[in-house]
Amino acid sequence: MALFARQLQSLTAQGIRSSQQVRLASSEVSFHTKPCKLHKLDSGPNTSVTLNREDALKYYRDMQVIRRMESAAGNLYKEKKIRGFCHLYSGQEACAVGMKAAMTEGDAVITAYRCHGWTWLLGATVTEVLAELTGRIAGNVHGKGGSMHMYTKSFFGGNGIVGAQQPLGAGVALAMKYRDQKNVCITLYGDGAANQGQLFEATNMAKLWDLPVLFVCENNGFGMGTAVERSSASTEYYTRGDYVPGLWVDGMDILAVREATKWAKEYCDSGKGPLMLEMATYRYHGHSMSDPGTSYRTRDEIQEVRKTRDPITGFKDRIITSGLATEEDLKAIDKEVRKEVDEALKVATSDGVLPPEALYVDIYHNTEAQTVFSRDILLFIFTATSILMSVTRPVRVHFAVDVENLQAHQSVYVVGSSDVLGAWEANRAMPLVQDPDRSMRWKATIVSDVDQLKFRYFIGYNLMSDQGEKLIVDKWEAFLHPRSTLCIAESRNGECRADRVDLFGYYAGRKCVSDGWLQHPDENQILLRLHGNALKFYKTAKERKNCRVKMTPLDVRFKAPPSGHISFSYGEDEEDEEEDPNAPSNKCTHSTTHVAVLSDPRPKFYDQEETGVVFNNNKDYLVFRTHCLAAEFLAFYIEIFSDERKRIGACYALPSALQDASGIIHLPFINSSGRPIGQVSIEYLCVRALTRLDGPQLMDETYCRHWKKRNALEVGHRGAGNSYTKFAMARENTIHSLNTAAKNGADYVEFDVQLTKDRIAVIYHDFHVLVSVARRDGHALPPPMTREQLDSSNLDFHELPVKDLKLSQLKLLMLDHLSFPQKKENVKKLVETSEEEEDFKPFPTLVEALTKVDPDVGFNVEVKYPMMQNNGEHECDHYFERNLFVDIILADVLKHAANRRIMFSSFDPDICSMVATKQNKYPVLFLCVGETQRYTPFQDQRTSTSMTAVNFAVGADLLGVNFNSEDLLKDPMPVKKANEFGMVTFVWGEDLDKKENIQYFKKELGVDGVIYDRIGEEERRRNVFIVEREQKRALLSCSGASTPQRAPSPSPVSSSEGNNNSSSPPLSAKKLSMTRNSQSDSALLEESEEDMESMTEKLNITGFQSAPMVSTK
Repeated sequence: MALFARQLQSLTAQGIRSSQQVRLASSEVSFHTKPCKLHKLDSGPNTSVTLNREDALKYYRDMQVIRRMESAAGNLYKEKKIRGFCHLYSGQEACAVGMKAAMTEGDAVITAYRCHGWTWLLGATVTEVLAELTGRIAGNVHGKGGSMHMYTKSFFGGNGIVGAQQPLGAGVALAMKYRDQKNVCITLYGDGAANQGQLFEATNMAKLWDLPVLFVCENNGFGMGTAVERSSASTEYYTRGDYVPGLWVDGMDILAVREATKWAKEYCDSGKGPLMLEMATYRYHGHSMSDPGTSYRTRDEIQEVRKTRDPITGFKDRIITSGLATEEDLKAIDKEVRKEVDEALKVATSDGVLPPEALYVDIYHNTEAQTVFSRDILLFIFTATSILMSVTRPVRVHFAVDVENLQAHQSVYVVGSSDVLGAWEANRAMPLVQDPDRSMRWKATIVSDVDQLKFRYFIGYNLMSDQGEKLIVDKWEAFLHPRSTLCIAESRNGECRADRVDLFGYYAGRKCVSDGWLQHPDENQILLRLHGNALKFYKTAKERKNCRVKMTPLDVRFKAPPSGHISFSYGEDEEDEEEDPNAPSNKCTHSTTHVAVLSDPRPKFYDQEETGVVFNNNKDYLVFRTHCLAAEFLAFYIEIFSDERKRIGACYALPSALQDASGIIHLPFINSSGRPIGQVSIEYLCVRALTRLDGPQLMDETYCRHWKKRNALEVGHRGAGNSYTKFAMARENTIHSLNTAAKNGADYVEFDVQLTKDRIAVIYHDFHVLVSVARRDGHALPPPMTREQLDSSNLDFHELPVKDLKLSQLKLLMLDHLSFPQKKENVKKLVETSEEEEDFKPFPTLVEALTKVDPDVGFNVEVKYPMMQNNGEHECDHYFERNLFVDIILADVLKHAANRRIMFSSFDPDICSMVATKQNKYPVLFLCVGETQRYTPFQDQRTSTSMTAVNFAVGADLLGVNFNSEDLLKDPMPVKKANEFGMVTFVWGEDLDKKENIQYFKKELGVDGVIYDRIGEEERRRNVFIVEREQKRALLSCSGASTPQRAPSPSPVSSSEGNNNSSSPPLSAKKLSMTRNSQSDSALLEESEEDMESMTEKLNITGFQSAPMVSTK
């Protein structure tokens, strides 16, 4: 309990004794104060402050008045002349007087129940304060308010409810902003109120609207009788605003308080919004007069603070030592103050009290005595008001948003829930108009008669196609919840949001901006990559370093700009044909090119410089990105510059070189005289728009950038687990396995998806299967045999790619649990065998999984695409074209997922980029192998290390990274780096077979999800989404509210009824018992779960524990 006092005492040497002053003039002295601690601020108040004699004497007198007035109040309470509550401010005087010294005309204050000193400072007399305490007519509010309810013109009072003043202070600041006042509202609260929910609600609104409010925590060390370290998980209250910057201030030093408040006022006046200040102070008395204040701290502690850190004594010593005042000056002030308080006491103990009828006066401002309405009259007024409100009145809704760093060709749009805002279709969105007076601000207005309007802003630009102009979404606000306004309820004289200015990408205290997606059938994204030994010079013996590369897109149908020509020192070009002035060249068919340096600590895309970007062989990894509407005519003009930014050579990448969707091109580049001097090797990827949907992708709902922070999710690997090497009780990647994992409490299930020959998405892990066929001289397949019997049997085994078999062919085959005739990596053996239930069979389709698996369990869909390995082997040659492959899988999910939680992942970086670029609804995680001894690494450099994987994911605008446990157990730093970028982190790998490793990743590294086999077999758990939903229902039922429901998701469909208690299903036909019937309640959407976030985290709930289950292998 003495921790706070000890912290204050430790300031002594740096406070009074180290506050060495420098004489500036006879009436002004410079002092040094203890530096403020900063939160999300680059700089803070100056530690060198000046003080003149006039201010010094005033501050001393003000603190003495408060101290002596509070002492008098304490005596009156002990004499029982003050009844009820009484909270004294003794010891904290430097806070109030210091803040008041920094205030200007029009500033306001609101505080809690320790309000006597503030009432006096802001205009009341000592007599009015003391008389109010004793309930006399001479009191501040004629004796009606008492200790906790005093007011003046700029003082909005003490408040008796803990934390109640916090949102009121934000409201006062809102009024100031509404009136364009250059003032602030100082909203004070104690450390005991710092944990109240309304503080965080008020802070959120204040930051959302950038209100001029200072939230000041007067941390006196104890909330009632509880020390701060026992009541708060974080005692650094100045950081508790999170996204609101903060200052820690020595609250026992009046000069430190004054300077900090001045600095904070200037911050608010500049329009930057709220600040959170923590004044480290100390109270000498108990919480209230009923608290002696010595049961939770010692008298010695109190006396030590009085002796070493008293704000009045310390200030007195400083101004005397500096020559600003003499002992006689201060003694005269003490005498004057004593007289003033004594005179006030006489009135406070002798004045009359109000008559009972005064109870009905002052109910409303400046009115006569009021008559209380009867219940019937109130009911009539309420009914009449409701009828009037039900008459729809169109209102004018204003939109205004500030956008930073907007380029000349870009514009701002608003899309929303009404038809006039496009009904969430980007192509029908309303363009905003740039404010001529403020280039950052974009505005528009509409007339609406709807009660609620939801909307988002996005940045776009137009490209020209053969069909005309098309709008490209460049950046958009990807919040889970769109912006919202209650048009009629928030309107004022028919105007809604008239004074509201939004900031692009910031809403509800969060920043969330995502790259656009491909929405037009002819829209393409072209990615060009330079890495490895990409630059070669023919005659340079010594390798060039720090060369610079620039790529400029061109439409070969039209004349290139001057910067897009290779100039020669001889010859004369034939005249170009005259171009059609109405051709699309006048409005470009492609965007500019942006570049991301994946080898850089900040791997985000940005504009190229005039002389390109630095590239060193085998060191840098560059990605160039362009959007276009005419990919068949798109070329690139590629320039190579020296370290001195002089052009070395140039070349063209023509459309004929970019025929396929992906590949590598080797282009010779020439110098200005036309001589070939080197070669550049470029990998390219063409991402085409998803065209297999019935309509446009809307902007009303998105999870692509959303992740609700909770305890780590637990994900069932291949459903219930790998059944061939880890003996999971249910065959992997089957409907039964996925439902088994759901029944065992998995939050998500992970499975692999690939295509059959007839282009149907199926769930299966390996790219190949072994098919056993009886030889011509053999017989049908005998009963199960041992390895030796297989080796000598009349069977031929054929390795076939899954992609070469139709779904109907795969359905005729059954996975066998026998050993292979020879061990082959990434291959499963298939044999013909007896019939078994459909849900137990391998190769379920993706659509079947989406419609038959328990809707409460989320899906982690791993998009399985073969890659080249470091050993020179390709996982599966001549595979499907990437765009076709991804489009089929995405179409299945987008059409059949309903309200199921979905995330995508892939080991192939290009697949991740394509999935993220083709759709705007679901998040994508990059599956990373990293440095491994267990698996064969891939050749792709982006998969080589976990750190590189993080940089790729950031540059590709993915949600996060799924790390290999093997790599993280050796070096956990990639998780820290991902966290710095705000990314989601998952872990997969064989090391998660051990419970201690799972706990390490969950508890110590704090990852967001773990993927492992045999989930819930050894230790019971419950799906976290079900638990949260049940908690929400229980909470709402206790309050009498009803639980909102969403439309039901498809429930798992059973092929038959009955029970199956076997730990591993037999191959013979049996009835499958579903874990949930078709009438079960569906999970609530993620936005409904937000209400339960804090409760779940406090309870640390991920499931319920029971005795371990015993499984039979």
